[in-house]
Amino acid sequence: DIVICSHVLYSIRDVDVFLAKMRKATRQACYVYMRATHFDEISSPLWQHFHDFGRLPMPSYIHALDVMYEMGIYADVEVVDLPSGMRFSSLDIAVEEMKEILILPDDEQKRAELRALLAGWLVPRDGILSMPVDKLVCAIMRFAGGEA
Repeated sequence: DIVICSHVLYSIRDVDVFLAKMRKATRQACYVYMRATHFDEISSPLWQHFHDFGRLPMPSYIHALDVMYEMGIYADVEVVDLPSGMRFSSLDIAVEEMKEILILPDDEQKRAELRALLAGWLVPRDGILSMPVDKLVCAIMRFAGGEA
């Protein structure tokens, strides 16, 4: 009866084809959940530091909404605020996880450099280290199922 698509569309090349199949497979409603600001934009200074170039921004809900509009799908949109993502119980855990996210080599020099950057970048909140943003803005887009 319903389809829920949460944080999937970012890497889908043919979003229109994906959405059309999703809609066709659904009798009542489709829900698509996406970020307004992607984590890559927030962590961009860290990426830039290690790789000397910026990452291309990931699509956000507004891009998916544009595709829906072009397809004749008029979605209801609810913008929601979520607590800051990427939470770490320690700086050691943050270093290990961010090393993978930033695609860094597994050596002590990079680990030490990342640790120093994260120590100044992460914000302590209630005993947890988190990204330097208070909230992440996301959107829930709802549209009718069935063929157009």
